[in-house]
Formats: sequence, structure tokens, C-alpha cells
Amino acid sequence: MKLDKNILKLATVAMSIISGSAVAEGYVGFGAGQASFGDVEVSTLEESRKLALDQNSMAIRAYAGYNFSRYFGTEVVAGNIGTIRVDLGDGNKASINSIKYISLQPKVMFPLYDKFNIFAKAGVGYSFVNATGSNDNGSMAVDVSTFSTAFGLGAEYLFTNNLSVRLNWEYTKPVYDMTEIVNEKVDLGLDIKQVYAGINYRF
Repeated sequence: MKLDKNILKLATVAMSIISGSAVAEGYVGFGAGQASFGDVEVSTLEESRKLALDQNSMAIRAYAGYNFSRYFGTEVVAGNIGTIRVDLGDGNKASINSIKYISLQPKVMFPLYDKFNIFAKAGVGYSFVNATGSNDNGSMAVDVSTFSTAFGLGAEYLFTNNLSVRLNWEYTKPVYDMTEIVNEKVDLGLDIKQVYAGINYRF
């Protein structure tokens, strides 16, 4: 009888492993939407101040991920956000010409129905921009890059076993060193919120 119970336990564990692997899946997708920029934080050696920046820009992204189960997965995102312009004061102006980024974000999913789930993501990203600075002495352009954290919330609806759509909100705050283009120590922190719709193909 004890042997039968042990066999039953092993069978139960095996079935759990099999069923868990059955829902494991990879996917690729593409999304487009809008990036909104909030206050810009400008930090120098002497002070830190915030500048109101009410600008929006087109945002696109491609992504690929793998769901290890119905509840956990990970995702790699590569995207691009359009140009923004910032008045730094004292005659200094900066233009961020296209923000390109890549991020790795573990994902937690909460299935609500067979075809609908919500999810949360958090991870780290690397972004690089071509920044142009100008003042009374002229202008110059440099390439600037930085690491930053990112997190997001979203919902996904499955049309078929292979095709789904999602709506996602994401937040990140990269800080770029603008010293080279304004000839003094200046860090520029951007407050970026993205909302986008995406279409996914599962395999």
C-alpha cells in the first residue's frame, strides 16, 4: 500500500511537469504607440532642478519572449522613441535625436480566462541617443548612452493558439550625461511613459 502511494505521488509530480512544459512557449511581436515625457531633471555640480516638458513622440518596438509556464516568463525588447527638445537654461539647449534602447524584463502573468491575462514586467535596459547641444558659442552632437530600470503593466488577449494582441504601459527614467555638449557637468534625467498596442505570434 505504501508503495502504491509513492507511485501515485511520483505520477502526480510527473503529470505536473508535463502539463507545465505543455504551456511553455516562445513568441515574437511588434508594437507601436506614444511616448510621453514628464518633468526633466537637470543636475549640475551646484544644483538640481526640474523643467516642465510636456512633449509626446512616436514610439515603436519589436520584442521576443519565452513563457516558462502560465505564470512566469521573460522578454527582450528593442525599441525607438522619436526626437525631443529641452531648454536647459542660460542659453543652453539640447535635442535628443531618437532614443534607441534594448531591455531584458522578467514577466509575471495572471490568467483571468482561457484567452485573457494581465501581466507585470520589470527589468533593466540600455539606451543610446544622439544628442545635439547648442548655445551662444555654437553647437555640437555626441552619442550618449546609459543603463536604467524599466517596469510595465499590460493585458493580452489570445485570438488563436498562435495569434494574440496586447496593450501595454511602461515607465523608465534614463539619466544621460550631457557634459560634453554644454561644457559643464550636466545630467539630464528623462521621465518617459509609453503606451502601445502590440501583436504577437506564438510558436
